[in-house]
Amino acid sequence: TPTTLLDCIFGQRLCPVVVICSPCLQDMGLVFDSPYTIYEVRYVDGLQLLKIRNPPGDHEEWKGDWSDLSSLWTRRTKYKLEWADEEDNTFWMSFDDFCNCFRSLYVCHNIDPNKWKSAEAHGRWDLGNAEEGRVDTAAGLPSRHNRSCKIEENPQYTLRVFRPSAVRLTLSQVEMTGLAAPEILPVTMYLLRQQQSTLKRITEITRDKIVADTGAAVRERELELYLNLQPGTYTILVATYIAGMEGPFRVKVLSNYQVALEQFYPAPDIEAKGLAGKLAKKLNEQADKAADKVNANLDKAQAKATAAGLGGDPDAVKDDGDPYAGVGNGYAGGIPDNDDMV
Repeated sequence: TPTTLLDCIFGQRLCPVVVICSPCLQDMGLVFDSPYTIYEVRYVDGLQLLKIRNPPGDHEEWKGDWSDLSSLWTRRTKYKLEWADEEDNTFWMSFDDFCNCFRSLYVCHNIDPNKWKSAEAHGRWDLGNAEEGRVDTAAGLPSRHNRSCKIEENPQYTLRVFRPSAVRLTLSQVEMTGLAAPEILPVTMYLLRQQQSTLKRITEITRDKIVADTGAAVRERELELYLNLQPGTYTILVATYIAGMEGPFRVKVLSNYQVALEQFYPAPDIEAKGLAGKLAKKLNEQADKAADKVNANLDKAQAKATAAGLGGDPDAVKDDGDPYAGVGNGYAGGIPDNDDMV
């Protein structure tokens, strides 16, 4: 709604907001498909006004209400808004005209690392493997394609908020190294309210539990929630649309006050065992490959030595078990005796 939109813009006092002009009002001094930046949002004497600028600074200004030449200006509003009739490519516009003239709005959050706290956790949607100690974390979402879905078998994280805080939650499909996931999956993220005194895994998603969500599962590299949270304990649940989809992800929390982010499911010790089993299996595979390669090289060397012996002195290869057989230094037997060295 317009009221909600204005509140949203007004809340971004320190953040630039980029808007795109609609083509229907070019004769009012606006440039079609050009980005504009909102400098200020002000409430003055019941008026809702926005100060806007065309960043390139090489176009004419708005000609409608509250433009530099508008008759609506009074000495009082000029004083309160520090208005000046200058060719600076900035202009004032009413919120109603803003809604009529602009078709898209993008809000950029400027996160100051010195003021915002950060916490993150990496995980995977994984089908699991009992031999490696990995549990199933790729349950997906309930749907007609997934009627037997077990919500509790999706990755879950506990978020503890200790005081009223502005919180930004981000779900990114990236590897632990920071590289993008090889395949972008349709995913979603829920922030759910824990209603029990004892923490339990979320087994169903109901409206009374949902604090916020990113909506239907979509193939996006990154999803985000920005909200104000009251003190309490919450659960972050991340899921793919269909069961069995596998891939890496990262859950990141930015907040203006310290919060705690902990992995809840799979339990960290279980996941550690799974990672240890996976690592051991990989090391064994690498060891087997190395052994096979060494054996293959030995076979090749022996074949070459045998071939060389067949084409020369029959005494050149005397003993298949002698590693120095056929290595001649002017001596038929390969390595000379000490007496020969004198």
